[in-house]
Formats: sequence, structure tokens, C-alpha cells
Amino acid sequence: MQAFCVRTERRKACQVMTVIPAVLSWQVLMLVMLSVSKGDVRKLIIFSQPRTGSTYLCELLSRYPNIIMHGEIFNPVQSRQRTEDGLLIPSRMVDLRRISPHLYLDWLWASYNNTGNSVGFKIFPSHLRRGQVIRELLRRNTDAKKIVLYRSDLLAAFTSNSIAYATGYWVRKNSSDNSIKINYGNFKRYETETLNWYGDIVSILNSSGQKYFIIEYAKDLLHGNETRRMLDNLELFLNIPYADILNRTRNYSVKQSQVPLRNQIMNWNLLGNDILKYNTRYYTLFEMLNSSS
Repeated sequence: MQAFCVRTERRKACQVMTVIPAVLSWQVLMLVMLSVSKGDVRKLIIFSQPRTGSTYLCELLSRYPNIIMHGEIFNPVQSRQRTEDGLLIPSRMVDLRRISPHLYLDWLWASYNNTGNSVGFKIFPSHLRRGQVIRELLRRNTDAKKIVLYRSDLLAAFTSNSIAYATGYWVRKNSSDNSIKINYGNFKRYETETLNWYGDIVSILNSSGQKYFIIEYAKDLLHGNETRRMLDNLELFLNIPYADILNRTRNYSVKQSQVPLRNQIMNWNLLGNDILKYNTRYYTLFEMLNSSS
């Protein structure tokens, strides 16, 4: 059963930041100010990490009528000229992504005003600085629906990400030829960064009374029946009608290997219990956040 935060969500009107960075030209400000107006666009933000099923989740959401998912809009290595649905991004807006994310979001949200659409994207910790995520995504967009997507098997997520970076192969390859040695220190840094990332998000959402929907990769995205059950609850959370989206043809790239994890890790037998513990059972998000010593 999916549960979302029991606190009452406080909705606030979207406001344009009053302190504007000096590097922004008056033309940029005019473009943002002219585009920002009250409308019926429904906002959706997915807080996640790489290799947690975020591409699949965005693809599922995109199958719903009137939901438009824009993927990694703040990915610093991606230079976008158009949105996922073909909307031309003004060059000045492209420059705003890193300088003033809230202004870029104001423009994006406003581009869909009066369309009746829900518009969303996903954010990883590497996309923006911690302060920008807290200030401009969590505190300034309290009217946005929040999804927290995580993978309780941190070892599997870390291994998948490590293999992808080492090989440059980001889609599924069902072979143990791409096995890798896990560095203890690197994993522990990854564990700390991951728990801090989710801990910050959950803490701010709870303290500000914002509702959020929790999705776990293995529990909610791997099996059709469980995915359907999760979607039933997600539809209630997003206030959207039921849609038989699981029976549609899949056109996304499956990224996760089906090779047993121990066959993907060359030094499996040398790993300590504090690493292997994540692979022993399913952790709820709150158990995971309290699991580090």
C-alpha cells in the first residue's frame, strides 16, 4: 500500500523571486515576467537518483492523457533546444537553467497555463546545488506534487551506475562480462551522499507540511501487479483518472541487468556486511534513512 505524508499540504501562490541576479538582462526578466501568470497547470517533481527506475516512471506517467514529463531538465551535460513535446526553448531560458532555476521553472510552468496539463520533470543530486534544490524546488514550489523515488538496494544501484560509467553502456546487457570490482570507500561515500539527499528532501517536505508520494524501485516498478497497485494510489495522489497504461507497447530502454548482483561484482566475497546489508531485504525509505551507523 502506497502511503504519502499524512501532514496537510499548504498551497502557496507561485511567486517570482524579488532579488534577481545581476547577470540577467532586462530582456530575460521581461520574458519571464510576461510568461508568468495564473493558470491551471499542475506541477510534478520527481526527486530521485540514477539507476532507480526514474526513466521508466517518467515513461509510465507520459502515457497518461494530459501529463507531460520533461525528464532531466537541469542535467548540466544536456543542452536542450526544445522540450520533450517539441516546445522551443528560448536561448535566454537555456542560460537560466543553472543561474536561476526558479526563473526557468516559472517560464516552463507558464508555457502550459490554461492547457489543463500536468507538467513534470525529475531531479538528481548532480543536477543542481543542494541549496538550489531546497530553496527553488522544495520551498518555492509548494504547490507542486512531489514524488520521492528511491531504490532500497543501494549496492545494486551503485553497481549498476558504476558499470554504466565504466562501460558507457546505459541500457540492459544480460551478461556478467561487464562485472566490476566495488571499492569500499567509493561505496561508503555514495551511501552517505544518497542518504543525505533523501534525508534533506524528506525533512523539508515533512517540516513544511507538504504531501509526497513514495515509490520504491523493486517493490513498485518491477512486477506488473505491484506496479498497477502503485499506479492506483498514484492516480489518487495526482487526482487523475484511471488509465490502462501498462498494456500499451513499451518503447523505453530497459536499463537494469538481469544478471544476479553477485555475478556483477568481482569481489563479492570480500565485501563487508555493512555493504551487503542493503541487498538482504527490502527497506522502506524511513528504515533506509535510519540504517546508517
